[in-house]
Amino acid sequence: TTLPSSRGGSLAFKAAQWGSESTDVLVKNIHFEGQAEVESYTVSGSVSADGQPAAGATVSIDGKTAVTGADGSFTVGDLVEGTYTATATLEGYASQSQQVTVQGGNVEGLTFALASAPTETIASDEMTVTVYKDFPAVKQYDMKGGELDGKTFYGSAGALNTIQINGSDIQLSAEDVELTLEGSKATYVLHVKDDTGVDASIKVVLSVEGNVLTMEIPEVVYNQENGKQDHPVQTIYFPDHSLVSVRSSQESATFAGSEMSDNTRKTGDTFRNVDETLANGQNDYMYAFVSADGMSAAMESNS
Repeated sequence: TTLPSSRGGSLAFKAAQWGSESTDVLVKNIHFEGQAEVESYTVSGSVSADGQPAAGATVSIDGKTAVTGADGSFTVGDLVEGTYTATATLEGYASQSQQVTVQGGNVEGLTFALASAPTETIASDEMTVTVYKDFPAVKQYDMKGGELDGKTFYGSAGALNTIQINGSDIQLSAEDVELTLEGSKATYVLHVKDDTGVDASIKVVLSVEGNVLTMEIPEVVYNQENGKQDHPVQTIYFPDHSLVSVRSSQESATFAGSEMSDNTRKTGDTFRNVDETLANGQNDYMYAFVSADGMSAAMESNS
């Protein structure tokens, strides 16, 4: 809904009555007389995969995304001045991230060259899990036996290479990652080092038992004397990491999330269809569920 210019330079909302239903209201692009407008710009470029234009790749910058066309080109808009991390992902390929600075104008010519991502598998009696070799992430889950035999859940669309330590992104190469496979378990050791002095080896374990996959970080080893005291690893975050996901091409693909809340007048539950109307965004949930093709997957975290 577009509102006409308000008189007196003010804008107000009035709630007519109390009810159990809630409505989110987004207010944007409001400018008052004499107010300086914040300029926004675009970042454009191209993505290639194995030397060829990559159609259908996703480029994300600051929560905004664009999908490449047949020629591999993309444009991400509505960006204010600042320095961002731009990430390109494509199914079956290692993702690529790079810094881009927007200052006083549109940015053109940003290029990504993606390479095929090697994978390995771990398995239980109920499912085979395909994991990426050079980063602790799942590509897909293939169910075995019973009514679910042959059905698939997905993980991250493309292989990842970025870990965030204490709020700073660190991009890892294949040489920075050691992988040990042991039947139903994949153990990764990530060697991370940044300009702030952090120098550590982080163990990440993906293990499968029955129809449950667990991701845990059991150990952080510091490579420098007094490293824990002088340059501690305080927070660990994997940007754009999807432990389990569904796609709009799957039958009846849906998402449900539950937030912890003490507000008895507002539901903490969210239900969404996974289709072209689903907006991109990031939200925190205590529990999350995805469903498709007659299956459901639940995710719980203690972090």
